Amino acid sequence: MIDYLIDVVRRRKEACCDKWHLNRFTFYYAVSRNFESGVCALAVVRDEIVGYILSAANLDGSIGDNALETAMAICALLNWGSPAPELTRPFGS
Repeated sequence: MIDYLIDVVRRRKEACCDKWHLNRFTFYYAVSRNFESGVCALAVVRDEIVGYILSAANLDGSIGDNALETAMAICALLNWGSPAPELTRPFGS
C-alpha cells in the first residue's frame, strides 16, 4: 500500500486514485497523517507533496480553490513539519 501511495504522488494521480479521495488536498492530508503517525517510508514524497501544496498557494493566503482545501493543505503542511511561509501569513491579507 505504501508503494501505491508513493506511485500516486509520483504520477500526479492524487485527484483520481480512488473513489474516496477525489481532491488532491484530501489525499495529501491523508498521506501526511500516515507519515505523522509513524509511516516513515512516506518521507520519500514529502518534498514533492509540500511543493505541490505550496504551488497552489494564492496571493490572499489561501491554498487551492476554497476554505476546505486551504484547511486540508495547512494541516498537511503541519503534519509534514513544513516551515512554509504560507503558514505565517494571515488569511485574507
